[in-house]
Amino acid sequence: MTRTAKFLSLLTLLMIFTGKIYAQHKITHLSATELVEKLYKGDKRASVVQYWIPNCATAESQVQQFKIWQETYGNQIDFYFIGITNKDSLVLNLIDKTNYTYPLYIIDATVDANLNQRMQTFSMQLNQLLKRKPQSFITLYWNNKKQAIQLDRKATINGKKLTKLLQG
Repeated sequence: MTRTAKFLSLLTLLMIFTGKIYAQHKITHLSATELVEKLYKGDKRASVVQYWIPNCATAESQVQQFKIWQETYGNQIDFYFIGITNKDSLVLNLIDKTNYTYPLYIIDATVDANLNQRMQTFSMQLNQLLKRKPQSFITLYWNNKKQAIQLDRKATINGKKLTKLLQG
């Protein structure tokens, strides 16, 4: 094999490898309707929805915590960690820094053009689709069997609520 052929073979392998790695870093833009469909069609016992801000000072530690929750409960609970941002690059950078391999979501910009209002609008749409009174939240716990919801205004997942969710 000539040097050129070896070089081209290595280059091709590198491109394939890079493409596969990039494909793992897919970010899904999500509307409230799409999330409700995922909640109702979920094949796991429960789901957790949590908002987060990718450019806040604690974003890297949040993603590390998301990773722990996924590794601990991912076979029983669907997690929807939903970023409030216009910049996919912020999320991609955090994925790279933390070696995060699970799905991450961003509220679709069509929900509300105003980034500051997007989470509120998304929450109101979600509550309406779930036939609930309008309430704001940061974390939502969903029991698939009972189709019951528990809301929380805290930006951390409560282990006791997860245990209760799985028991219920």
